[in-house]
Amino acid sequence: MKILIITLQVSDGNSKGHIHPFIAVTKKLVSLGHDVSWLSLPRALAKADCQQVESLGAKVVFPPPLKEGIIKDNQELARLAMDAENNYQAYKSFLLDPVPHQLDGIIALIKDLSPDVVVQDNVLYSAAIACTKLKMPFVSICVGPKIMGKDFNQSYLGNLEPIIKPRQELFESHGIEGNFRLFEYVSPHANIIFATEDFVDKAELPANTYLVGSGVPEGKRGDEIDFPWDKVDPTKPIIYAAFGCVLSKMPLEDVISPIFKAADKLNAQLILASEYLAATDQDFGNHIVVAYAPQLEILQKSSVFITHGGASSVMETIYQGIPPIVIPLSSDQPVQAQLVERAGVGLNIAREDWNDELCLKSLQTLLEPENKFAVKCKSLQENYHKNDGAENAAKIILEMARR
Repeated sequence: MKILIITLQVSDGNSKGHIHPFIAVTKKLVSLGHDVSWLSLPRALAKADCQQVESLGAKVVFPPPLKEGIIKDNQELARLAMDAENNYQAYKSFLLDPVPHQLDGIIALIKDLSPDVVVQDNVLYSAAIACTKLKMPFVSICVGPKIMGKDFNQSYLGNLEPIIKPRQELFESHGIEGNFRLFEYVSPHANIIFATEDFVDKAELPANTYLVGSGVPEGKRGDEIDFPWDKVDPTKPIIYAAFGCVLSKMPLEDVISPIFKAADKLNAQLILASEYLAATDQDFGNHIVVAYAPQLEILQKSSVFITHGGASSVMETIYQGIPPIVIPLSSDQPVQAQLVERAGVGLNIAREDWNDELCLKSLQTLLEPENKFAVKCKSLQENYHKNDGAENAAKIILEMARR
C-alpha cells in the first residue's frame, strides 16, 4: 500500500507535538512493508525532523512553496500564543492564511504520489480540502482528544471565536460543509485518538472516531539527543518540568521559579527543559537545565512531571505511570488538564493560582509513596500498555486504504 502522512509544521522546531503522534504508526506501517511518504504543511520539516522521519524508513516530501510573511515569525507566534485577546491571529496565520497559496500545489502533489490513503493531522484544513476535492479517503490523527470538545471558551485559553466565520467561509468557497470540533476538522472516514476509554469518555466523541490506545513508539523515537545522565542524582527524587517547544523559548518565571524553590526544600533534583534558561549563564546548582530533553527516558526516572498539558506530554506521562501537575498556559491545554483531573491521575492547577506555597504542597502530595494519583496513574499505565495504539491505528488506516 502507498500511504501519505501529512503533518503540521509551523516553523523550525516548533511542531514536535504535531510530529510525535505520527511516529509510532509510521514505524508500524513501514515495518509491515508499506510505502510511506511524509509531507509537512504549511512549512517544510526542519533538518532534524527530516532526519528523524527518514530514520523511520519514510520518504520526506516537500510542500508547495510559500512566500515569506504569510506565516508570522517564531517570535511573534510565541508572543501571540500568550496573548489571550489576540491568540486567534496565530492560528489564522498558519492554519487559514496559507491555504489559498498552497492548495493547488497540494492537490497536484497528492495526484502525483497517488496514495491509497492519506493520514493527516486534523487541523490541516488545506489537506482536508485537497483530499475531499480528489475524493481521496483520509484518516485524521487527532493530536490529543480535543476532538471531543465543542466550545472554545471551555476548552481553550484565549479568544478563538474570530476564527470560526472565516474558516467556515473557506470551506464553503470550495463547496465543502465543514464539520468541526474546536480546531479539528472531523474526517468523514476515520479519526484516531491515542488514548483509551479510561481517559476519554467515548460518548463525547463524533462518529467514526476511534480510541486506539497509546501512541508511544517501541524503542527509539529517532530524535534522541545527548543528555548529561552522569549529573542525575540517583539518591534524590526527580522532578521533571517541560512546557513545550514554543513556550520553552519564554522566561515563564512565575511558573518555573516556585519549582526550583520547592525542589530545594524537598531535597529533590529538578530536570528542566527550557530553551530560554539553558541559553543563560546561570548556576543551577544540583539541578539540570537543558534546551531540549529526551522526555521518554527522563520520565522513566522521574517521580513527578510538571507540564503545560501538551497532548503528547500527557499521553507519555500516563504511559510511564508518572503523575503530572498540569498548569495550562495557552491554546488547548485546558482540555488535557481537565481530563487529567477527571481521571484522577494528577493535578490541574490554573496559572494564576500557582505560587511557592501551592507548588510545594502539590509536589509533597505527588511525591508521597503510593499516593492516590500515582496509584490511579499506574492503573491507566497498565491499560495503555495493553493497547498497542500504533498497531490498532495501522489496522484502521489499512482498512480505509483497501476500501
